[in-house]
Amino acid sequence: MEEGQLLHSGQALDLSEGAGHDGANIRQWPDNGLDPQRWQFTAP
Repeated sequence: MEEGQLLHSGQALDLSEGAGHDGANIRQWPDNGLDPQRWQFTAP
């Protein structure tokens, strides 16, 4: 899992309301280090 900030805003990608299901909304949010802001990207 990776953590990081978006270059243009300094904020993190965050799952809205901590939802982890398919189709959940993603937002920019101040970095708080919680699991909804930890991402793993994989190549298809």
